[in-house]
Amino acid sequence: MIKAESITFSYGENKIFQSLSTAFEKGKFCCIIGKNGSGKSTLLKLLSGYIKPEQGVISVDDKAASSYSRREYAQKTAILAQEREKADFTVYDYVSSGRYPYLGITRRLTATDRQLISEAISKTNLESKIHENISNLSGGERQRVYIASVLAQNTPYILLDEPTTYLDVSAKFEVMNYLSDMAKNGKGVIAVMHDISLALKYADSLLILDKENGIYTACTPTEAYENGSIEKAFGVKCKAISTDNKTEFIITDQ
Repeated sequence: MIKAESITFSYGENKIFQSLSTAFEKGKFCCIIGKNGSGKSTLLKLLSGYIKPEQGVISVDDKAASSYSRREYAQKTAILAQEREKADFTVYDYVSSGRYPYLGITRRLTATDRQLISEAISKTNLESKIHENISNLSGGERQRVYIASVLAQNTPYILLDEPTTYLDVSAKFEVMNYLSDMAKNGKGVIAVMHDISLALKYADSLLILDKENGIYTACTPTEAYENGSIEKAFGVKCKAISTDNKTEFIITDQ
């Protein structure tokens, strides 16, 4: 479990978090949602160790994040940032980079590394693309490559910042299905989401950041609908639609 306990963080005079406490479990897909400026990406950076809280503690599996070495932490958490530099790599080479935290002095891939890379490529249906340069792929294909790299890293926790940005509708569903499957297979998946509807459709749990009211709400999608958290945080209506014994939620402006 990743825990954030009494976290306080600011950018200069801009207070982002004041005594935020929450937790993320293995085997669960949690989506972090909130208005722009609510601290979604900042929280992901705190959880990933890229930035440090002013007060409070981030812990991973009952051990303070600050007590891990960089290498050890990279074996616990993998992060897929929203902004990525253009890389001149083949699909295979890029996915292989997920194994870097485990390589020894020789920096050579072991049989275990190669097996995990192959499994990640297979799970994301990239076998026919392994020799292609990722710059030549479509947006959805590149996103699958990035996810494959995270899979190859084989960490218990996966952090993603806006994983469906710039993707067309079919690619968005494809990516969200991959993430949902990761959680079902035991990974702790934490994703910052701009698309509330997708978060409500796929997440096991939500963390709703309502900075204006200083409220951080952890709940299931059903609870978010029932307690009005979505409406309070975003100023929109959340409606439930039941079809074939399944309930889905939609966002409307009235």
